[in-house]
Amino acid sequence: MDMKKTMMKVGIMISLANGIVLGALFSSIGMAKSPAGIIPMGVLTSVLLSAVISVIVGLIIPMKIVTEKVNAKLGIDPARQKALACFVEGLVGDFIFTPILCTFFVFKNYFQHNLPPQVPIVPYWLKELGLDLLIALPITMIIVPLVRKQAFKILGVPAGRPPQERP
Repeated sequence: MDMKKTMMKVGIMISLANGIVLGALFSSIGMAKSPAGIIPMGVLTSVLLSAVISVIVGLIIPMKIVTEKVNAKLGIDPARQKALACFVEGLVGDFIFTPILCTFFVFKNYFQHNLPPQVPIVPYWLKELGLDLLIALPITMIIVPLVRKQAFKILGVPAGRPPQERP
């Protein structure tokens, strides 16, 4: 298998894991604030929808390329500034995935009448987006490197890094 296909599979695995974790987290937080509380089937449905959306977004937006461009623009050398590069990677993922997932779930809840009719949708969305961005950043910073390392291991990428990135 060529490296491009391997890296695409790694990206799909990362998007899938990120979608599952963030979907479970966002739906649990949203449901915990509702009078009905956390509904396990609702969380499961949200996790599945979030996973599908995240994989689609991951296929459309080349996260690795976006992160590399942001690092280059900021003058960050990921090989020497690992913590800063991890933070930037988390921010990039957070600013791409979280608004999409938040918007989807807020409008899903709105159209399913899970929000009280007197709730203004835009302020509600902005409040949820702010909360989700804060929550998702540390989660993304933890999940992405762990899943990448496991994906490399599963797909047999030597030393946990693609050959073109090895010194």
